Amino acid sequence: MPYIVMLQTFSHLLGCNYSIRNHIMLSVAMRNTQFFSP
Repeated sequence: MPYIVMLQTFSHLLGCNYSIRNHIMLSVAMRNTQFFSP
C-alpha cells in the first residue's frame, strides 16, 4: 500500500483529491479490460 499512500500525499500537496480517485478508477478499468480481453 505504500504506493497509494505516496499518491495520496502527492495529490494532497497539489490539492487535487479527485486525481487519486480518477487514477484508481482508471487503473481498475484498465485491469478489468486486460482481464476480460481475449
